[in-house]
Amino acid sequence: MKMLGFMFCIFVLSSLLFSCSSLPQTCTGREIFTNKSGTIRGGVRNETIRVGEENKYSNYSRCEWLIDAGSSDKSILLEFSSMETECSYDFVMIYDGNSFNSTTLATYSGNTLPKPVLATSGYMLIYLFSDRNYNLKGFVANYTLQDCPYNCNRNGSCVNHVCLCDKGFFGEFCEKQLCPDSCNSHGQCNQSGCHCDDGYIGDDCSLQIDRVEGDVRWYSLSKSSQNFTARFGHTSAFIKSVNCIYTYGGFSLYRILDDVVRYCLNSSIWEIAIKSNPWPSGRKNHASVTVDKGFYILGGVLDNGSYSNDLWFYDTSSDNWIQKATNSSIQLEKLMDHTLTYANGWLYVIGGKKKDGLFSSDIFRINETDCESWEKLKMSGDRRLSRMVSGHTAVFHSVSNTILVYGGYRSKYSKYVVLSGYVYAFNLRYNVWSVIKNPQIVEEPTYKHRENHIPNKRAHHTSVIMGNYMVVYGGNIHIHQELETCYDNEIFLYHLGCHQWVKHPLFMVTDTHGKRRFGHSSVSAFGNIMFVIGGYRGSVLGDVTAFKFPPTIAPAEAESGEDTDYCKQYTDAQKTDVQKCIDDIECVLCTARIDTRRTGCVHRTRKRECDSSKNPILVDTPCQGICSSLLSCQSCLSHGQGINLMSSSPSNRVYQEECSWCVKSSTCTQTVDPDELCLPGEEFSSGLYGWWGATNPSWNSIEQCTNNDIPAGIQVMYYYQPDNILQPDQVLFMNSFTMLIEDVLPYHGDIDEAGKLITVRITGYIHPLDSPLVYGSNMLQLYLAGSGDISATLNLSNDSSVKNQEIVIRKKTYTISTTEKANRKSEKLFPNTTRGHKYYVAVEAEKRKKDNKATLSLQWNIEVSEESEIRGNHHHMPNLHPITVEFLEPYNSVHCSIHHNCLACMTDASCAWCSSSATCLYKGDNSTNCNETYAVTHPEQCDLCHDYPDCYSCVTDEQNYTRADEKWGPFTYSFMFAILFQQTITKIQD
Repeated sequence: MKMLGFMFCIFVLSSLLFSCSSLPQTCTGREIFTNKSGTIRGGVRNETIRVGEENKYSNYSRCEWLIDAGSSDKSILLEFSSMETECSYDFVMIYDGNSFNSTTLATYSGNTLPKPVLATSGYMLIYLFSDRNYNLKGFVANYTLQDCPYNCNRNGSCVNHVCLCDKGFFGEFCEKQLCPDSCNSHGQCNQSGCHCDDGYIGDDCSLQIDRVEGDVRWYSLSKSSQNFTARFGHTSAFIKSVNCIYTYGGFSLYRILDDVVRYCLNSSIWEIAIKSNPWPSGRKNHASVTVDKGFYILGGVLDNGSYSNDLWFYDTSSDNWIQKATNSSIQLEKLMDHTLTYANGWLYVIGGKKKDGLFSSDIFRINETDCESWEKLKMSGDRRLSRMVSGHTAVFHSVSNTILVYGGYRSKYSKYVVLSGYVYAFNLRYNVWSVIKNPQIVEEPTYKHRENHIPNKRAHHTSVIMGNYMVVYGGNIHIHQELETCYDNEIFLYHLGCHQWVKHPLFMVTDTHGKRRFGHSSVSAFGNIMFVIGGYRGSVLGDVTAFKFPPTIAPAEAESGEDTDYCKQYTDAQKTDVQKCIDDIECVLCTARIDTRRTGCVHRTRKRECDSSKNPILVDTPCQGICSSLLSCQSCLSHGQGINLMSSSPSNRVYQEECSWCVKSSTCTQTVDPDELCLPGEEFSSGLYGWWGATNPSWNSIEQCTNNDIPAGIQVMYYYQPDNILQPDQVLFMNSFTMLIEDVLPYHGDIDEAGKLITVRITGYIHPLDSPLVYGSNMLQLYLAGSGDISATLNLSNDSSVKNQEIVIRKKTYTISTTEKANRKSEKLFPNTTRGHKYYVAVEAEKRKKDNKATLSLQWNIEVSEESEIRGNHHHMPNLHPITVEFLEPYNSVHCSIHHNCLACMTDASCAWCSSSATCLYKGDNSTNCNETYAVTHPEQCDLCHDYPDCYSCVTDEQNYTRADEKWGPFTYSFMFAILFQQTITKIQD
C-alpha cells in the first residue's frame, strides 16, 4: 500500500527525475514549442485509444515540453484549463529555464486548477512525472509569449519589455492598485498607498479590528511584497506589544530561507530584519511558539538536508537571536514537522519526524524562564503509537490545562504512515496522553459520506484557539483513489467544551479558489481574527489574509471584559431566531423564561435565566461532552476534571463537564447525582442486579484507578502463530460472551502445521445469580454456538478454582452456524446457582482462514425480559440467550508478578502494569505507585509488537516485552498453567 508523504515528495522529487530511465514510457525526448501561442496536453497517449477507453497518461510517464520564447526579454504565460493527476504521487513540474537546474516555479498535483504561471527567463520547461499505477487524465494548458509579463495586467503600457504603470497602479507587472476601493472610506490615500484610520488595517483599510463590524468573511491584506519571499514550511508569531506578525524561515521551492520579516498591522507593509551575530541557519518545517515579546524556533531541516535540534529565541525588542539550552545534559532528538507549545511557563515538544524516517513518541519540555536543560517526560495513558505523529498541530487550552493535538501523519503500525483525523489530549497536571474517541471520527472515514462540518484527515494545516473553539484551516487532505484534492480551503470548528466538530449557524463561508493551501502559518489576534501567511498550493504563496469570526464564536478582545451573552443576538424586540439559537451549540432556547415578555436565547451557562417552573424549559443542540470519548480510567479522571477559571476567564462562556469512572461497567460518564451516576441493574435485560450487588461504585480521583475493584466482563486473548502463551498479541475486555473473531492486527502471523492462524483464549467467571430458567427447563445448561470455520473447546470448573476445570464441550469445528451443548459426567454444570457462587470458565478457539470472520457465543437457558435485544444476529436455539455482562467477572488472582509484559499483565483483572519498571503489580497491596507515572490498567494502553518500527527497538525495549536471553524461572506459574490446561484437555479426550 502507498504511504502518504506529499510534503516530503515535493522536496525530493527532482532527485527522482532520471532514476527510472529504464522503465517503460509513453513519451520520450523533449517536445519544443516556439510559436507565439499553443496548447500542451499532458495525458494524450501516442497509441490508438480504443472505443470506451479514457484518454489518460500512462504509468511511469516522463514527459517534457520546452517553450522557447526566442529572447530572454520575453515572458511566457501558462494558463491551465484542466488538471487531474494522482495527488501526492504524479506531478506537473514547471521550471523558469530550459533545464531541471533552473528555478522551480511550481509542482502541481491533484485536481485543483492551478493559477497562471509566469516564466521570465525566455524559457519554460514543463515535466510530467507519474508513478507505477492509478493514472488520470493529466492536464491541458495554453501558453502565450508576451513582451511584458501579464501584458501589464492592462493597467499600464509595455515599453522595451518593461511595464510603465497607469496612475493609481504599481508593481513590476502593474498588478497592484495604490488605494484599492478608495481605502473603503476608512483611510487616506497618499502616494505610498492607504493610510488607515485607527482600528482599521490592510492594503485597502477594510479590516476593522476593535469590534464586530464586518465579521464572518475573508480579508486580503497583502497579495505580495518584494520584501517577503513567497514560502511554505515557515512559522509566524504575532507580537501584541508592537502589533506585528513576525515570520521566519521556510522554503521557496528552490531555496531554504533564513530571514526574519515582519508585517506590521499599523503600516500594512513587510519589513526585513537586519541580520546580526549570532543568527540561526535557515530551515524549513521547524516549530515555533510566541512568548511575551519574542518567539522561539526549534529544529527543522537545514539547507544541507540535515535535521536539527537547536533552540533559539528572537527578542523583538532588540531584534537579536539568542541560542538556548546549549549545555543541556539531555539532548533533544533532531526533528522536523514537530510542534512547540508554551504552557504554564514551559515549552513542550510533541511528535515529529526523525532523520531515519521514524516518528518520535517522546514528549520533552524545558523551563522557559532559564531554558537551560531539556526534560524527557514520564507519561501515562494511551500507548506510544498514538504519540507518533508528524505534520500535526498542538494548541494549549488553558482552562482545562490540556494540550490538544490534531491531525498530521500518524504511524498506523511500524513504518506504515497514514493521514490522521484524531484529536489527542495531553493533560499537563497528570502527564496523561489520550486519544479523544469522538464518535464523529472513524478509523477510515469515507469522504463521500462525510458531513460538511467534519474535516477530512489532514496534515500541514494550522490550528488556533478562538473563544471556545479550536479553529482548523487548510492542509493536505488527499484520500487515495477517492479525493484527489491536495490542498484544502475550509475552516473547521472543534468545540472545546463539547469536544465535537460543530456546524455553526453563522458560519456559512464560501471560500475562493485562491485560498487553498497547506504548509502555511496562522496566528490569532485581537480575540476574533485569524491571520494566514503564505503556504503552498502547487506554487508558493506570499500573501497575508485574515478571517474575522462572529462574537458567538470568538468575541473581540476589546469586549473580553464585558459580561455579554452573545446568544441573545438571536433575539430582538420582536422575535427570536429559533433555529439559529438551537443550531448554535453555545446556546439554549428558553421556551419559558423569567422575563415573560418574550421567549429568548441564552448561553448554556445561563440556564438560570429560564423559568424552571414551566415545562418544557430548554431546547438545544446536544453537547456531547468529553466523558463519553474517554475509554480508560486514567483518561477519564485526568481529562474529565472540568475547568479552572482564572480571573481573566469569561465565566459565562467557558465550560467543560466533570467526569466519573463507573467501575463495573468500565465507562466514563458525566458526574451528576451520585444516586443516578452508575446504574446498578436497571439497564440489564435480565432485570437482575449484577454479581457485584445493588451498588455500582464510581471513582473521581485518578489515584483510584489502581484500586483492586474488579470490573464486570471477561478477557479475550489473541495469539498469532507461532503462539506464545506468555505473551498475547492482543487483549480485549468484553461485556458479553458473544464476540466476532477476526484479524484485528495488521499482521497475520503464519498458519502452523495444524492449520491454525489465530488462537483465541477466553477466561473468567460465570455467576448464575439464581436466574429464572426458561419455561420447561429444570436445570441450567450451557451451549457454545459458532460459525465461520472455527474450532473451539469449552472448559468449566465446578467452583471458582482453575485447577478443578474440566472439558464440558470437546473440540469441535464450526463451519456453519452450529450450537453444541455442554455436558459434565459427574454432576450438574452449576452445582449451586445462588448469588455468591461463581464458576471459572475457559474457551480456547482456533481460527483457520485469513480475512474471514468467525463468531463465538456462549449461551444458556435463562429467562430474560428483552429477548430480541440481546440475541442480535448470532446463531441461537429457541429459548437460549447469550451470557451478558451482569453475569460475567474477568479472571483475577494475586499472582501478578508472574507476568513480564503489559498484555500478559492485563489477562488478570487484579493486576496493573508499570512500564517504567517493567513489572506487573497487584492492585490489592497498595504498591502500585509507578515511578511518577500511573500504572496501566487497560490493554488499550499497552504497547504492541507492531508499534516498534525495527528489530533493534523491539528487542532492546525492556519495559514491555520479554528479552530473548531471559530465563524460564520467572514464568513458572504461567508455564505450568499452560501445561495444566493442555494436560486436562488431553486426559479427558483420552
